[in-house]
Amino acid sequence: MCSAGGNACGNDSSNPKTKIDLFEYESPDDIDSQGFFERDFEMVFRNEREDELLSRSKMQLIEDILGLRDYIDTVEGVLHVSAPASDQLDKEVSSGFEDASSDVSKLLSELQELKRQNEELRAENKLLALKPRTENLQRTACEV
Repeated sequence: MCSAGGNACGNDSSNPKTKIDLFEYESPDDIDSQGFFERDFEMVFRNEREDELLSRSKMQLIEDILGLRDYIDTVEGVLHVSAPASDQLDKEVSSGFEDASSDVSKLLSELQELKRQNEELRAENKLLALKPRTENLQRTACEV
Protein backbone atom coordinates (compact mmCIF):
# COMPACT_ATOMS: atom_id res chain seq x y z
CA MET A 1 0.00 0.00 0.00
CA CYS A 2 1.22 3.53 0.78
CA SER A 3 4.59 3.98 2.40
CA ALA A 4 5.10 6.16 5.44
CA GLY A 5 6.18 9.16 3.37
CA GLY A 6 3.28 8.78 0.96
CA ASN A 7 5.58 8.55 -2.11
CA ALA A 8 4.19 5.23 -3.29
CA CYS A 9 0.70 6.70 -3.64
CA GLY A 10 1.88 9.85 -5.38
CA ASN A 11 0.76 12.11 -2.54
CA ASP A 12 4.18 13.70 -2.01
CA SER A 13 3.99 17.42 -2.85
CA SER A 14 7.53 17.38 -4.30
CA ASN A 15 6.49 14.71 -6.81
CA PRO A 16 4.72 16.43 -9.72
CA LYS A 17 2.93 13.21 -10.69
CA THR A 18 -0.22 12.53 -8.73
CA LYS A 19 -2.28 9.38 -8.53
CA ILE A 20 -4.55 10.79 -11.23
CA ASP A 21 -1.56 11.37 -13.56
CA LEU A 22 -0.32 7.83 -13.04
CA PHE A 23 -3.72 6.29 -13.71
CA GLU A 24 -4.99 8.54 -16.46
CA TYR A 25 -7.30 5.95 -17.97
CA GLU A 26 -9.98 3.98 -16.16
CA SER A 27 -10.20 1.01 -18.53
CA PRO A 28 -7.93 -0.45 -21.23
CA ASP A 29 -10.51 0.54 -23.86
CA ASP A 30 -9.97 4.21 -23.00
CA ILE A 31 -6.27 4.06 -23.90
CA ASP A 32 -5.30 6.01 -26.97
CA SER A 33 -1.97 4.26 -27.48
CA GLN A 34 -0.88 6.45 -30.41
CA GLY A 35 -1.54 9.65 -28.48
CA PHE A 36 0.02 8.20 -25.36
CA PHE A 37 3.24 7.24 -27.14
CA GLU A 38 3.43 10.63 -28.89
CA ARG A 39 3.01 12.51 -25.61
CA ASP A 40 5.47 10.20 -23.88
CA PHE A 41 8.04 10.66 -26.66
CA GLU A 42 7.62 14.44 -26.65
CA MET A 43 8.01 14.58 -22.87
CA VAL A 44 11.13 12.38 -22.86
CA PHE A 45 12.66 14.25 -25.80
CA ARG A 46 11.99 17.65 -24.23
CA ASN A 47 13.49 16.53 -20.90
CA GLU A 48 16.60 15.10 -22.57
CA ARG A 49 17.06 18.22 -24.69
CA GLU A 50 16.74 20.46 -21.61
CA ASP A 51 19.28 18.33 -19.73
CA GLU A 52 21.66 18.51 -22.68
CA LEU A 53 21.37 22.31 -22.92
CA LEU A 54 21.78 22.75 -19.16
CA SER A 55 24.95 20.66 -19.19
CA ARG A 56 26.62 22.84 -21.88
CA SER A 57 28.89 25.72 -20.94
CA LYS A 58 28.14 29.32 -21.84
CA MET A 59 30.82 29.26 -24.56
CA GLN A 60 29.34 26.11 -26.11
CA LEU A 61 25.90 27.71 -26.16
CA ILE A 62 27.31 30.86 -27.80
CA GLU A 63 29.08 28.72 -30.43
CA ASP A 64 25.82 26.86 -31.08
CA ILE A 65 23.93 30.12 -31.55
CA LEU A 66 26.57 31.47 -33.93
CA GLY A 67 26.47 28.22 -35.87
CA LEU A 68 22.70 28.50 -36.16
CA ARG A 69 23.03 32.07 -37.43
CA ASP A 70 25.51 30.92 -40.09
CA TYR A 71 23.13 28.15 -41.05
CA ILE A 72 20.25 30.63 -41.35
CA ASP A 73 22.37 32.90 -43.55
CA THR A 74 23.27 29.95 -45.77
CA VAL A 75 19.65 28.86 -46.12
CA GLU A 76 18.52 32.41 -46.87
CA GLY A 77 21.24 32.68 -49.52
CA VAL A 78 20.07 29.46 -51.14
CA LEU A 79 16.49 30.71 -51.09
CA HIS A 80 17.46 34.01 -52.70
CA VAL A 81 19.45 32.22 -55.38
CA SER A 82 16.66 29.75 -56.05
CA ALA A 83 13.97 32.45 -56.17
CA PRO A 84 15.00 33.79 -59.63
CA ALA A 85 15.32 30.23 -60.88
CA SER A 86 11.86 29.54 -59.50
CA ASP A 87 10.49 32.63 -61.26
CA GLN A 88 12.05 31.45 -64.52
CA LEU A 89 10.55 28.01 -64.02
CA ASP A 90 7.13 29.58 -63.36
CA LYS A 91 7.41 31.54 -66.62
CA GLU A 92 8.40 28.42 -68.54
CA VAL A 93 5.54 26.44 -67.06
CA SER A 94 2.99 29.17 -67.80
CA SER A 95 4.26 29.55 -71.36
CA GLY A 96 4.05 25.77 -71.67
CA PHE A 97 0.42 25.96 -70.58
CA GLU A 98 -0.22 28.71 -73.13
CA ASP A 99 1.43 26.62 -75.84
CA ALA A 100 -0.59 23.59 -74.78
CA SER A 101 -3.81 25.60 -74.78
CA SER A 102 -3.13 26.90 -78.30
CA ASP A 103 -2.33 23.33 -79.39
CA VAL A 104 -5.61 22.16 -77.88
CA SER A 105 -7.46 24.93 -79.74
CA LYS A 106 -5.82 23.89 -83.01
CA LEU A 107 -6.70 20.25 -82.39
CA LEU A 108 -10.31 21.12 -81.58
CA SER A 109 -10.71 23.14 -84.76
CA GLU A 110 -9.11 20.32 -86.75
CA LEU A 111 -11.51 17.86 -85.12
CA GLN A 112 -14.49 20.03 -86.12
CA GLU A 113 -13.22 20.20 -89.69
CA LEU A 114 -12.75 16.42 -89.82
CA LYS A 115 -16.27 15.89 -88.47
CA ARG A 116 -17.65 18.18 -91.18
CA GLN A 117 -15.71 16.31 -93.89
CA ASN A 118 -16.94 13.01 -92.45
CA GLU A 119 -20.57 14.16 -92.70
CA GLU A 120 -20.00 15.26 -96.31
CA LEU A 121 -18.46 11.89 -97.18
CA ARG A 122 -21.35 10.02 -95.54
CA ALA A 123 -23.87 12.04 -97.50
CA GLU A 124 -21.93 11.44 -100.72
CA ASN A 125 -21.70 7.72 -99.90
CA LYS A 126 -25.48 7.54 -99.42
CA LEU A 127 -26.00 9.26 -102.79
CA LEU A 128 -23.65 6.83 -104.46
CA ALA A 129 -25.42 3.89 -102.83
CA LEU A 130 -28.78 5.16 -104.13
CA LYS A 131 -27.47 5.96 -107.63
CA PRO A 132 -27.12 2.33 -108.85
CA ARG A 133 -30.70 1.65 -107.74
CA THR A 134 -32.01 4.59 -109.72
CA GLU A 135 -29.95 3.54 -112.75
CA ASN A 136 -31.35 0.01 -112.49
CA LEU A 137 -34.88 1.40 -112.23
CA GLN A 138 -34.29 3.59 -115.27
CA ARG A 139 -32.90 0.63 -117.25
CA THR A 140 -35.89 -1.52 -116.34
CA ALA A 141 -38.24 1.28 -117.27
CA CYS A 142 -36.55 1.67 -120.68
CA GLU A 143 -36.67 -2.04 -121.37
CA VAL A 144 -40.38 -2.24 -120.75
